[in-house]
Amino acid sequence: MKALVISDTHCKNTAQVESLLDLLRPFAADVDMIVHAGDLVVGDVAGALAELAPLHAVRGNMDFTIGDSLPQDMIVEASGLKVGITHGEGPPFGLIERVRERFPGDAVDVIVFGHTHEPFLQTVDGVLMLNPGSPTDRRFTDHNSVAVLTLDDAPSAEIIDLT
Repeated sequence: MKALVISDTHCKNTAQVESLLDLLRPFAADVDMIVHAGDLVVGDVAGALAELAPLHAVRGNMDFTIGDSLPQDMIVEASGLKVGITHGEGPPFGLIERVRERFPGDAVDVIVFGHTHEPFLQTVDGVLMLNPGSPTDRRFTDHNSVAVLTLDDAPSAEIIDLT
């Protein structure tokens, strides 16, 4: 099972949503689902992404107009593995620990998060931690990226640099 993982798309209008779809279409062609780790900004993003593949999305700290229509955290089960999805909050320092605390114990095999716009891929205490970066916004980074998460016997991921 493969998932396209994105976060921090920060789309503010229909034109930006269409541009995002054009950017992501090639990556979504052979995935089983899309995971969005928050900061969609406008609700149109969720509907548009769901047309490409089944979508699992959480709200981020900039999703004011979306409100409670998306959960803050979720766990998705796929291929016998559990994927925790959250956005993250606060300063970058200590974010990994704060995100890990959202899913205590051995509740998940993977944690997908965003917030920093900077990609991160590392196993921490037996949990694959994945921040795909942002495909559209270069605040706090000099490049754009997405990730592909493969869920087989053991989870693995690849960060894809878009610049």
